[in-house]
Amino acid sequence: MQRIDPEGLLLQAMAGKEELMAEPDLSQIFMAGKICRPFVYRKDSTGRWWGSFRKPALLLGEVEFLQVLSVNRTGAFLDWNLEKPLFCPFSRIIGSPRTGMLVPVRLLEDDRAEGLIASMQWKLDVRAAGDDYEKGREVDILVMESHELGYLVLADHVYQGMVYANQVFQPLRPGQRMKAWVNFLRPDGKLDLLLRRPGYREVPDSAQELLKKIREAGGRLPLGDKTPADEIYRQLGMSKKVFKQALGFLYRQGQVVPSDFQVLFLNQEGD
Repeated sequence: MQRIDPEGLLLQAMAGKEELMAEPDLSQIFMAGKICRPFVYRKDSTGRWWGSFRKPALLLGEVEFLQVLSVNRTGAFLDWNLEKPLFCPFSRIIGSPRTGMLVPVRLLEDDRAEGLIASMQWKLDVRAAGDDYEKGREVDILVMESHELGYLVLADHVYQGMVYANQVFQPLRPGQRMKAWVNFLRPDGKLDLLLRRPGYREVPDSAQELLKKIREAGGRLPLGDKTPADEIYRQLGMSKKVFKQALGFLYRQGQVVPSDFQVLFLNQEGD
């Protein structure tokens, strides 16, 4: 850091002679010579770069649902956790966003002016997944919208995928983030995804989750064969089929005793 100006903090880049300004973070102590790591996001009309010590809601190339702060004839202004709102130009708007709405946007470099902008046309930058996205690979997904077949999601920010309705045991909402696993890579590069790890590896993992839940409940969990599937998913986050497989796994190990309406945890040696 070089000095504190009325506009903010004047910083000197470590490599090169370029200067930038940053809004001060009042929770920190600043002095000349201190090394800072701001997030640089725009250049003003004078050619000076501006940064922030806050963490933005998304980074370059990423997609996130952001709240609309205001809309005018030039575009929309979005809250992305920095001092200045993120601008989405009118040419990149889809639909009719209104103040207070949450809209999905991708963070892009501005082609006409140096800086960053938002685009609601996030599908334009979706890519086809490669062969390394094989069955069983874990991915981070963002739920984008409901679909007649289930839910359209975005995997790792750039790959379009689908979670089918028969794999979902409670409603998902746009903007929700979670883990998923590749079930099938389609010829067009889109992904069919599961919300549980496919294959036998899922059973031991689910069994450990179930055992943990029983312990946390004091040794008795009110779930069994006659429990509705949606109640099992609400309490455990797993389908009834996976629940029964996990229960059978634990039963064969002598760790639980099942009944029609409850599961008892046995505190035996080796538990």
